[in-house]
Amino acid sequence: MSSTEIETELQGDAALRDPIRQKALADELTAHLELGDIDKMLSILNAHARAIGMSKVSKDSGITREALYKTLKPGTQIRFGTFMSVLSALGISLSVEPKNSND
Repeated sequence: MSSTEIETELQGDAALRDPIRQKALADELTAHLELGDIDKMLSILNAHARAIGMSKVSKDSGITREALYKTLKPGTQIRFGTFMSVLSALGISLSVEPKNSND
């Protein structure tokens, strides 16, 4: 099941707490992070934030709704702190691992 299909089934707080949705979001973001596709990551975050509700994400992240709409559009130079706040509001964390020596 794709994350888009999951989002259409779940809304609001239920979507935020759903471990399947969180795993799909994390996997999707990780894939695009590895590719360096920041615009796609912002599009994904935007879609998930809208599905949950921008007001809820705004409240949980401490970022105004207006700023979220501006920040989560492709082409935006998002600040790292803002990125981390949005991830946290969506129930996702970021971790760092050493590169495989074969890379």
